[in-house]
Amino acid sequence: MLWLSVLQLIGGFALLAVAANWLIAGASALALRVGLSASVIGLTVIAYGTSLPEMTVSTVSAISGSPEIALGNVIGSNIANLGLIIGLTALFRPLPVERSFLRRDFPILAVVTGVLIYFLADGSVDRFEGVVLTLAGVAYTIFLIVSTRGKADEGAEAVEIDASMSRGKQVALIALGLAGLVGGGRLGVLGAVGVAEAIGLSERVIGLTVVAVGTSLPELAASLMAAWRGQSGMALGNILGSNIFNVIFVLGVSALIQAITVPGGRALQIDLGTMVAFTALFGLFMMTRRRISRAEGSLLVLGYAAYTAYLVAF
Repeated sequence: MLWLSVLQLIGGFALLAVAANWLIAGASALALRVGLSASVIGLTVIAYGTSLPEMTVSTVSAISGSPEIALGNVIGSNIANLGLIIGLTALFRPLPVERSFLRRDFPILAVVTGVLIYFLADGSVDRFEGVVLTLAGVAYTIFLIVSTRGKADEGAEAVEIDASMSRGKQVALIALGLAGLVGGGRLGVLGAVGVAEAIGLSERVIGLTVVAVGTSLPELAASLMAAWRGQSGMALGNILGSNIFNVIFVLGVSALIQAITVPGGRALQIDLGTMVAFTALFGLFMMTRRRISRAEGSLLVLGYAAYTAYLVAF
């Protein structure tokens, strides 16, 4: 029923807001204690944790014989992360950009995006390609932790963190936050899919829009909360890490379980082209004065709105 789906959406948003606050507070304190920078925590713990809804939805979709939803969820989530979430976060508070994002993380995202396009040239991501993506994800995570441990965020803002918080409380807040984000994201997706089905959208459009935005709700909540706390490195790291995670882990693991084959043609080209365009625009905005301004955020949001309108109309 439509009213039940609406209630699920509202409940999902409420749970996401509370859980994001717990996660950012616990992760910020833990970052100081173990010697990791806030940006790396954003790129790993938070990014991977907030991408668990994508992992769940894509894996279940692949197993259930709905590869278009599985792939559309990954592509659509990456577009939503860059267009909608970075855009809204920058509108809320302009985001300074650390050099490490430009020198290390964005180039990795660009390479990962290129690999995805190459793998999809034949209209599928087979199990071997899934192994390659998954192993690349493991290597990337180890590289991040080893190469940045003990290094402070360059140009990081002063943030208020409870330094006296015990390790047990830090871990508990992170665990509760991740669980709440996953639960809230799942609840939001159930509601969003219910509304979409009532309206009569196609499987491809549901995957690229409703499911993609629904599973990206944790990233939105976490990024806005990080920006509100003055942790721009964590907000940007969350999105960069989530987009990398979506391709190498979400799609990789899904392809390991069940090879993903989708119809090629103009529709797939448009979706991949849009993802590349938003990735390039995101990189350009990061390089201009090393910050993403409110004006640039508004352009990202308008671009995402135009893409969504196109999908629904055609």
